[in-house]
Amino acid sequence: MALFLVLTVPSNLYYVADGLAHAHLNLAGTAVMFYPPAYLTDDELAGLRWLDEHTSARDVVMASTQMGNYIPTAAPCHVVAGHWDETVHPGKYLALVNRFFAPFGIPETRLATLTETGADLVFYSSQERNLQRLLHSLEPTSPETVDPAQGVPELREVFRQGEVVIYAVQRRGG
Repeated sequence: MALFLVLTVPSNLYYVADGLAHAHLNLAGTAVMFYPPAYLTDDELAGLRWLDEHTSARDVVMASTQMGNYIPTAAPCHVVAGHWDETVHPGKYLALVNRFFAPFGIPETRLATLTETGADLVFYSSQERNLQRLLHSLEPTSPETVDPAQGVPELREVFRQGEVVIYAVQRRGG
């Protein structure tokens, strides 16, 4: 029994310490907004079905971490950032997601972020708008929400239902 404890307690302590170290990524002050939604709307489910039918394991989707928690469970594609404990370097990728969806960002920054992350698609729903509203509260001179395709001709709409829009990234020269 002592050997069992010696072998298992350190990994449990590490897991708890790592979880606490990353807890700030969940933005506890805005927990209602940043926990994955308890349920998805019909429009969000339709968007997930579209991804399931039109993507492969080679595709990467830019989405808020709230939708990024659901997308890999419903479709074969990957996300830039999902659950912080299942995303390698979560702080880095959460910052890239925030930079992309920031309503005060410029189109060139959004395009550069898509290139940096290798994203092939953008999922834009009420969850991404919630993220934009939070980011707006940090810089209230910007609009509350901005469609990420605004000013980015490389984003082509491939799906729309209700509040959900999915854009495909059209790479130049490809």
